[in-house]
Amino acid sequence: VIRATNPDIVFFLSQLPQFVTAMREMKEQHLQPKIVWNGIAVPQPTFPSTAGPDSEGILGVSSWVSTLHYKDPIWGDTAGFVKAFEAYGKYTPDYHVAVAAAGAEMLELAVRAARSIDTEKVRAALAAMDVETFWGHIHVDETGKNGQMLITGQIQNGKFVPVYPPSAAQGTLKYPKPAWQ
Repeated sequence: VIRATNPDIVFFLSQLPQFVTAMREMKEQHLQPKIVWNGIAVPQPTFPSTAGPDSEGILGVSSWVSTLHYKDPIWGDTAGFVKAFEAYGKYTPDYHVAVAAAGAEMLELAVRAARSIDTEKVRAALAAMDVETFWGHIHVDETGKNGQMLITGQIQNGKFVPVYPPSAAQGTLKYPKPAWQ
């Protein structure tokens, strides 16, 4: 069905095994979209090695990338967090690790600001939070949400390279993606 439309852009929302299968199917069907984007699999550290050379040029989205540069009141900066986690966990943290650590850091910063563990005081401190951490800028809005930006990255030379937004970009978009290998 997709092949008959010869699309320029193909979007997927799937886990790594399903996406690698979909890539293989596109290749076998001689489907050559100019952009292939996946919202879950691409930022995973194992994606380039699992998908092989066909991962080159694939786009994906992440809420955090370990190579970004933010200051942090506990870790010093993003690199300090990454270094501490690598010493403990023996691998480079991905966004799953980072979001969990950022949540714990938000709680610690709120308890410090509240000077209490009283639920209402901590909640008020969270609601007033406006701080830069290794995760990025954290500001809890009136609905209780942190408006975290998403980062679009592209596999370039076997690595997830942020290409958008400009404030997070560490490379430029390569368009169109290379043909399947």
